[in-house]
Amino acid sequence: FSGSSDPEWDGKTNDEPEKVMIGTMKKLVAAAVVAVAAAGTASAGDYAARPGYKAVTCYETVWETVWVTEYVDVVKSVPYQKEVTKYDHCGKPYCVTITCYKDVTERVAKKVAKKAAKQVAVTKWVKVCD
Repeated sequence: FSGSSDPEWDGKTNDEPEKVMIGTMKKLVAAAVVAVAAAGTASAGDYAARPGYKAVTCYETVWETVWVTEYVDVVKSVPYQKEVTKYDHCGKPYCVTITCYKDVTERVAKKVAKKAAKQVAVTKWVKVCD
């Protein structure tokens, strides 16, 4: 707008950022294509073409952390008030409010981390001895 405090603003819209962004996106896509092509040149299948190697599938144990929700019973002491009749030294009754406590069992959800064993197939290329 005309009251802009930006000294470089000349009142025209600037389409240059879109051109820069499109040029940058083209460069990123080209770099991704080159990276995929380079990654495909070396693979585990290269050993299969060489005589004296064979593929062996092994199973390895991998330990992973699994979060499980367990429900635990928690005992809480809950205060409550009640009126009690007491007697003074002359035997006259009077009321007193006292605080008592009762135990309440409450079920609480708790997240627990447990270790779980998982068998993972791993293919290794080994040299065959004749």
